[in-house]
Amino acid sequence: MVHAPQLLVPAAPSKAPSLFPLIVPSESIPSNGLVTVGCLAKDVMPSVASFSWSDQNNVSIDAHYVKQFPSVFSPAGTFTSCSQVAISANDWRDFQPFYCKATNNAGTGVVRVTRQTSCLKPEMIIRAPRLEDFENSDPNATIVCMAANLHTARATVQWLKNGHTLDSGFTNTGPVAVGHSGYSIISELTVDKRDWTSDKTFSCEVRNENFTSMRNISKSLVCDTGPYGVVQVHVETIPPSFTDIYLNKSAKLTCRISNMPYDQDPEELSVTWTREHSPYHAPTVYVFAPPPEQLALQETATITCLLKGFYPNDFFVKWVRNDEPIGPSEYFISKPVQESKSPKLYFTYSTLNVKEQDWSYGATFTCVVGHEALPFQTTQKTIDKKTGKPTHVNVSLVLSETTNTCY
Repeated sequence: MVHAPQLLVPAAPSKAPSLFPLIVPSESIPSNGLVTVGCLAKDVMPSVASFSWSDQNNVSIDAHYVKQFPSVFSPAGTFTSCSQVAISANDWRDFQPFYCKATNNAGTGVVRVTRQTSCLKPEMIIRAPRLEDFENSDPNATIVCMAANLHTARATVQWLKNGHTLDSGFTNTGPVAVGHSGYSIISELTVDKRDWTSDKTFSCEVRNENFTSMRNISKSLVCDTGPYGVVQVHVETIPPSFTDIYLNKSAKLTCRISNMPYDQDPEELSVTWTREHSPYHAPTVYVFAPPPEQLALQETATITCLLKGFYPNDFFVKWVRNDEPIGPSEYFISKPVQESKSPKLYFTYSTLNVKEQDWSYGATFTCVVGHEALPFQTTQKTIDKKTGKPTHVNVSLVLSETTNTCY
């Protein structure tokens, strides 16, 4: 009798469970009843002997609501196991945490399983009363305090006047769920004209899980005044990016005016634009090959593109591999740094990390630079292993699909 050869899989070394949460999407949470979540034990040896679940108070969940699936053996010689638990949909919606524990002969693993919070950080704003509300027969107005992106519905709002707690005079709305961004709450405080004009400070404090914040507001805080009580109007100019200029062939400049007095009519503002004539300087571009010490490791190769002596400080840098554009996530561009004051000039650099094999096998890499002082607004330099030195070419068109910012 001839026996077929058997494939023997060597046993993996013992390993305690490493657990991963399995959660239900927020849009799939029912309005009431139960929701099922789970945890996965992957690449363990030997297989998981038991799973158990508990809530945030370390109270065990009845085994009736827990389900354990048979372990699955992998070709790597390890096991994968899974467990599910049915919990209250209200607790899950309110971001209550639960804990899954798995045990085998090598040890015990624990993982926290909770509803995913919003990617947005909690934020809070406070709005001053409207000046015209004080002119009514009832000289009162409302300060509005709002907190958004809160992770749970357990939120509190507390108002203070000059540091003293207020027990009345305000109304709260919420917390209410707002899609996938968590919860929001709004609180409105009624203030009288005398308190506001006498520059009393009102404070709104919001407390939520892992979030506590306070915002202050008063007449002087809203109207930033100088040393003699004169309102200091803030003026800020916002320039266009060179990428927009290059692609759209036009420039949009913005003048932002803030901290105006309450009684200032925006239509009566007088805004004047002046033009400053400063000499433009085109960047000098250098491309450097990866250092030999890095290539000797046979892992990655770093190519550097240096821009020096340019003004103004708006520019763009793109990279090309073998005439194919490289995505912006694959390279780094530093912010421009001033290198001299007279004349005012800047420098910056960009680094591109590539595989050592790509460099060694002769791939070509091109650094494309855009600046308004260049003869054709763009220039490029190409380098590869064979030449070891960059070649210089001026171009008039480059990557017309580019829409991202310069740096």
